[in-house]
Amino acid sequence: MAFRVTIKGVEQMKGRLNLMGLKLEGNLQNALMEEMKTEQEEVIRRIPKDTRALSQSTELFEGVRKGSPNRKGIVAATITVGNDLTNPKTGRRTADYAIQVHEDLEAHHNEGQAKFLESTLKEAAPYMADRVIRRLDKKLG
Repeated sequence: MAFRVTIKGVEQMKGRLNLMGLKLEGNLQNALMEEMKTEQEEVIRRIPKDTRALSQSTELFEGVRKGSPNRKGIVAATITVGNDLTNPKTGRRTADYAIQVHEDLEAHHNEGQAKFLESTLKEAAPYMADRVIRRLDKKLG
């Protein structure tokens, strides 16, 4: 299960902002990663806590897919939940049950909630571009 944010049109942005001498793509990627780190922390806070295996399985990486660098002109970051980490209680890989835990609105959780990834990013979406721009402004001084 994954959620990604992609910024397209970086080349056009360079021209419009007249930042040819500055490394806009790298600074924009760093600003996006900082913002997504904040969102990842909120996702972890919302994940149901039984053994904490699912929380520990979250990853944040640059790009659309892990190990795939961004194409020129595209800046992206992805948060994933679920990987090869094994739940010590059930012996199941977190990748095998992350979607089930995320989608089950009927399950009772003493700590955490369903839709932990979706709700976090839906709430952040209206403000994310502004926050990334503010981070970029700080970097560019």
